[in-house]
Amino acid sequence: MSETAIALTVPGVDELAALDGVLLDGVLWELEQLRRQVEAAIVAVVDRCDRTTHFAGDGHRSVRAWTQAVTNCSPGEATRRHQSARALRLLPTVRDEYAAGRVGVAQVHELAKLAANPRCADQLPGSEAVLLDAAKSLPFVDYRTVTQRWERLADADGAHRDDQATHESRRASLTEIG
Repeated sequence: MSETAIALTVPGVDELAALDGVLLDGVLWELEQLRRQVEAAIVAVVDRCDRTTHFAGDGHRSVRAWTQAVTNCSPGEATRRHQSARALRLLPTVRDEYAAGRVGVAQVHELAKLAANPRCADQLPGSEAVLLDAAKSLPFVDYRTVTQRWERLADADGAHRDDQATHESRRASLTEIG
């Protein structure tokens, strides 16, 4: 295990009952920063497992299956962690800021969605600074708008190509019964 340890004192119900105002705000913010650091560490472990294919030696078909088995998380959460690990390989500055607790979990998940799009993932590293700045400074709803617009610009006709392929692969037939 690492020499670095995170000291975590979770306030109890009685301690929380005694808090109000700015103190309550402060406790929530401190816990959120710790959550970000813990999630960043989990994603780093998932990334290490993926890179080393440890999951296969452990009898699993994928890193997502391994993550589910080891942590008993949902399939969606395992997928988000795997996608986040892959995105953070492309975005080392975001990875460092995430590990320091300065970027939110939801913001990293948005970046992971962009990195999972094969038609625009290669453009993501060139926009890392802009997307990171937006992730740190904008409310989440506004950040999601930024990432959606970025994806539309980076993959201008990707959705059209998908629609076209779907349309071209359609088949219909008529069978008379009875």
